[in-house]
Amino acid sequence: MPVSTLLAGVALFVVIVALERWRRHGLLRDRGRAGQRDRERRSATHREWLATGLVLETDPDTADAIVDGVVTATMSKPVGPRRWALLTGFEEHAASAGWIRTASGEIALAALTAPDRDGAPDGSAWLDFRDRVAKAARKAGVTTHETETGALTSTTDSRRGTVWTSPAAPA
Repeated sequence: MPVSTLLAGVALFVVIVALERWRRHGLLRDRGRAGQRDRERRSATHREWLATGLVLETDPDTADAIVDGVVTATMSKPVGPRRWALLTGFEEHAASAGWIRTASGEIALAALTAPDRDGAPDGSAWLDFRDRVAKAARKAGVTTHETETGALTSTTDSRRGTVWTSPAAPA
């Protein structure tokens, strides 16, 4: 085999390896951008979920009874008067909900805290809880409607790390 053919083959091999590395780097960069866009969309969706409360159009005792039924069914637990810790994982209660007074003066069930997942609030426990309460209220013949309860903000807790908390005042 002539030396020039061997050198051409080696040069072609080097070019192919360089192009493959450049392609992989581009794919990883694009994947990183897509992941960031996905995290931003997920964060916006979860923030919207967390800022939407539920008004039960009934007396406080009936509303509490409906919520207590859902708390028992979802293995959540009471953590104070008219405040509940929501199950977010295996025996983990990292989110909470409670009754708040909205800007319009209504009393609404709202997300009070939510765990942080990759720099964004995780609103899935609240969404599930809110939907279950709405379903239980409908079953009990109680009318409900959703209302704006305020966006949660990120705070750092020395024990739990980053936690998303509601600015709303308890009812």
